Amino acid sequence: AGCSFPVSSNNLICVFSSTVNKKTPVASKRPATYARFYFIKMSEHLAECGSGTTDGRKQIQTLCRRIEEDAIEGIRCYKLDRILRSINCMGLKELLQPTELEEYLFDLQGYLHLKQAVDTAHVDELNTALDTYADIEPDQWRGNVHRFPMGDICHMHNIFEAGEPFERLIDHPSWIHHLNRFAGSDGLFIDESFADIRGPGTATRIHSGAHKRRIRTQFRYHDGQFRCGQINILLALTDFGPGDGATMVIPGSHKSNLIHPAIEEQVTSLDGVTGAVEVPLKAGDVAFFVDCLAHGSALRTNPGERRMLILRYGPHWGNDRYGYQPSVELISRLTPERRKIVQPLPPKLPPEAAC
Repeated sequence: AGCSFPVSSNNLICVFSSTVNKKTPVASKRPATYARFYFIKMSEHLAECGSGTTDGRKQIQTLCRRIEEDAIEGIRCYKLDRILRSINCMGLKELLQPTELEEYLFDLQGYLHLKQAVDTAHVDELNTALDTYADIEPDQWRGNVHRFPMGDICHMHNIFEAGEPFERLIDHPSWIHHLNRFAGSDGLFIDESFADIRGPGTATRIHSGAHKRRIRTQFRYHDGQFRCGQINILLALTDFGPGDGATMVIPGSHKSNLIHPAIEEQVTSLDGVTGAVEVPLKAGDVAFFVDCLAHGSALRTNPGERRMLILRYGPHWGNDRYGYQPSVELISRLTPERRKIVQPLPPKLPPEAAC
């Protein structure tokens, strides 16, 4: 079908579920043959939907994202976090760029809702890892993770230091191509990464807005290029519906010239704020928005916890908002691609200091 997929023990191992096709060879007995069979089938699927139509493009995007997240039905794939970098087939990397409609909506309203961006198994891994930090006190460190003092809301910063499931989010295929398009393709930097855990009676006040024209949070489009100063990834680890304290935004406020009166009034939540809408999320969904979009949250009135991960990306020349630095251990174990986002400019030290 004109596609070439690398199949070797160094790149991947694919294992079919026995329920997919009873005639399929058992993977544990013939893994190489089995892997080749799977990728021939995938090549055929890509050829069928590679006509360039909108529907075909969406199919390819969905397929590739599900491959990356080990979520193809009946299949378990390992070591696939770099597969798209090894594929040269019908411009797949280009096909994972935002669609024309996504670009239009992002320009118009300042945010996108990326549904099922992270699969259920990965979300479960993230929640399990966070459970081990449940007893951390405000302003306490555990390893290289720090709970920032935020009253009743738990903010755990430097969250990539909490383990490999978090590291996988750094260049996640569900949003990395969107980031390159909207923040600029000459290099990214994550200037803040933290978990937000909150219970009943908590909310985030309305803040930001384009009226101050800050470079750090700016929305900018010129000569066919987006140059946003900061893009937020809000990954839901629990469902956010009515009463759950969902993220709320004011669409279009990323281009506003005037401050929203509710900001000056210092309202404590966006419930009832004129122009504000909720962004309901299922676990694994992402709210993707430029930071100068006026935003906050609804008041949580339901029992239980609201859990979210917040990653803020900007140009590679940025700096961490609070001064957190990646540990030597984290930098050493990251892939080169992830290392370049977490630490775009390694510190330059004299030889004696570097030893």
